Amino acid sequence: MGTQTITPPSTAPAPANGGDATAGAAAIGASLYPGNADLHHPPEGVVEIRKPSSQSLEGYWRAELRDQYGVDPGSIISVNDPFVVAFHVWLTGDLWRCICGDWCFDMSFESIGGGAELSLSDFPNIEHQLSLTDWKGCAPGARHFWVTVTIPAGTVPAGPKNKLYRVAATFQMLDPCGKPVPVVGYQSLGEFQFYNS
Repeated sequence: MGTQTITPPSTAPAPANGGDATAGAAAIGASLYPGNADLHHPPEGVVEIRKPSSQSLEGYWRAELRDQYGVDPGSIISVNDPFVVAFHVWLTGDLWRCICGDWCFDMSFESIGGGAELSLSDFPNIEHQLSLTDWKGCAPGARHFWVTVTIPAGTVPAGPKNKLYRVAATFQMLDPCGKPVPVVGYQSLGEFQFYNS
C-alpha cells in the first residue's frame, strides 16, 4: 500500500509577487486534495458547531482544613498534630467531557500580626500531593472528586507561643501541555490558630 503526504494549508506555497488569490487557493486546494489538481477554491462543506449556554460548562468547589482527629474547635490546631486539607470539586455540563488536564490545588497561610507566611506548595514533600494529574472529563466519576492530603505535624509554625493565620485555598487547571488555562478559583477559609503543646 502506498502512502502520500498532504501539506497543511498553513505550509502551502504562497502566491508569488503579482500572483492572484485564485492561484493561491488552487495551490492550497491541490495540497489538501492531491488527487484533484483542478480544485480552485477551498472546501465549502457545511460545519455546525453549536455554541452552548454557560450551563454546559459550570463548576463548584469547596476547600476544608480540619483537625485530623476531629477535635473541636476545628480552627485551633496543635503544631504537634498533623492536619488534613481537602478540596472537593463538582463539575456540571456536557462540555467537561471534552476537557482534560491537571488540577493544581494550594492553601496559603498569612500570619496575623507579623511572622511567617507560607503556602503548602512551598514544601516539595506536599506539593505533588496537591495535584490531580491526567484528569479526563469523560472518565466515570471525573466530574465529582476529592483531593485530600494529610499535612505533617510542624509544617505550619506556631512561633514561641502561638500564631494566628488567615487561610485561603486556590486552584488552577493546566492543559495537557502543562500550561495554565483560565479555570481558576479561590476560597477564604477564615482564621486558624496554631499553638505549641
